[in-house]
Amino acid sequence: MLRKYELLPQKNLIMLRSNTLILTTLLFIGTIIWIGSSGGPGAVQSADRTGGPVSDGFCSQCHNGGSFGTDVQVFLTDVNGDTISEYVPETAYTLKVTVIGEGAARFGFQSVALDGSNDGTGNYGAPEDGSQISSVSGRDYFEHSAPSTSGEWEIEWTAPGAGTGSVTFYAAGNAVNANFDISGDQPDTTAVTIVESQTSSLADRQLADIQLQLSPNPAQEYISILWSNDLANPHSLRIVNVAGQILVEREISGVDQVISQTLTDYPSGIYMVQIQAQEGFQSKRFVKL
Repeated sequence: MLRKYELLPQKNLIMLRSNTLILTTLLFIGTIIWIGSSGGPGAVQSADRTGGPVSDGFCSQCHNGGSFGTDVQVFLTDVNGDTISEYVPETAYTLKVTVIGEGAARFGFQSVALDGSNDGTGNYGAPEDGSQISSVSGRDYFEHSAPSTSGEWEIEWTAPGAGTGSVTFYAAGNAVNANFDISGDQPDTTAVTIVESQTSSLADRQLADIQLQLSPNPAQEYISILWSNDLANPHSLRIVNVAGQILVEREISGVDQVISQTLTDYPSGIYMVQIQAQEGFQSKRFVKL
């Protein structure tokens, strides 16, 4: 007895082929994007995915659907391993990028250091295995070269010259499930601003005679700023937050010597008092409770 086979109508056969082609194309595109991300977006795609002011877009435009609680952190540490919020020009530090994602199989990242004009700034040392320096639009990016199981990367970064001002590190990180697709991943971004501490160590020593003092520190309602009158006039005083924003700027003279600044409208955090003169630059940190 012969079995009868039912042939698909021509219309259904065309639709099946069309759907198969679409699915294959989507899988191909997804694979290309995944491969590009796994090798570093700067190196493979010539793209900035940090989410910063010059970014081409953020990772979540492609990678999404995950629930790892992804958290990206950026630190700049000195020779003692202490995290800093201000840099000394032309001094070497360690830049650390960490991506945390509970249950994620792999991690990737991209970071960039920008000055106030959104130009790349500072100089990187030699990258360790699993990371690389990629150039995009004339800016250097520190990023992964292969997916990481630890989510931790370090590199030496030498601060720019005096007068550069605040430097902001923008970073994006991705926690992925490593399914060779862009689904089920969860990215995150962060930004940390490091203020310029002094124009040079020599200038800071030259200003040591002014005996800049802050009281009380930590402070709550006000901060008293005291100094000697050994500087030539004119000179200026600033109060700056950790994001590099100037909150107070005023010209001062040698006869002022003491200024009391109200802090009731300041959020809790770390702030810098800076005095700039012809002789140089000096700053001190205080904490607002």
